[in-house]
Amino acid sequence: MIFTAALREIAHHRPSAVRLLCIPLIVTIVVELLYTLSPHRDPQSDNIGLSILSGVVAYGAVGWIAVGWHRLRLMGEHAGLLPRAPLRVLMRYVIEWLILGILIALILLAVGGAAYLVVMALAPDPLTEQVIYGLWTDTILGPVSILPITAFTWLLFRFGISLPHLAIEGDARLGMRQAWRRTRPLAWTIFRAGLFAGIVQWAVGVLPLQLVYGSDLFTTPEGEIILAGEIVFALAYAFVYTGIPLVGAAILTVIYARTDA
Repeated sequence: MIFTAALREIAHHRPSAVRLLCIPLIVTIVVELLYTLSPHRDPQSDNIGLSILSGVVAYGAVGWIAVGWHRLRLMGEHAGLLPRAPLRVLMRYVIEWLILGILIALILLAVGGAAYLVVMALAPDPLTEQVIYGLWTDTILGPVSILPITAFTWLLFRFGISLPHLAIEGDARLGMRQAWRRTRPLAWTIFRAGLFAGIVQWAVGVLPLQLVYGSDLFTTPEGEIILAGEIVFALAYAFVYTGIPLVGAAILTVIYARTDA
């Protein structure tokens, strides 16, 4: 199975994984702590600068970790504390990853919008709208969100083999249509990987929230989070969202290797 194969590869190459994660994790922790503590130093601050910096660090970590892992497993390149890939490859990787994510999101929004119009045409009554609103709320906040996460992840794994291709080939492109055709023989296997990845991503995504909001240690009797809770949340967020790119890169690497012509 692709998902477990990716986890086994990470476990087998633990020292390399640690080196790839080390600097992005440290930088992410520093930025998240700065973001968390800044309102307490300056209540009037809106943190726009730190918000932008946090986003840049998050996207940069994706390129740093994923490109390093692809090149380690597909080229045998040593994974050091600093990236060995050219800067232009790292930047192109992040840009293509963002573009791919936006395109997949637009595809899912189009499908969801079409489904909404069909349902409303077949059952145009207030109860239907209430049911759809309830599903939408659960999709954003509850376990139902596993479904769109799985759909997004499955499409990302089908189209996303263009990313490891970019990491090792540099300027050579693998288009979305080529990627879709190349992954067709593994479509069901990739779907199962996307399902497991979706469940895990949902679980680890709500874990920091449950860790803080679900504990009396980090909340006041009125339900407000104390500073210690915000710090714990920031640290948990940093670990979770630095680890997710590594797992995603490992899965894409396995798929790419199994579909390599």
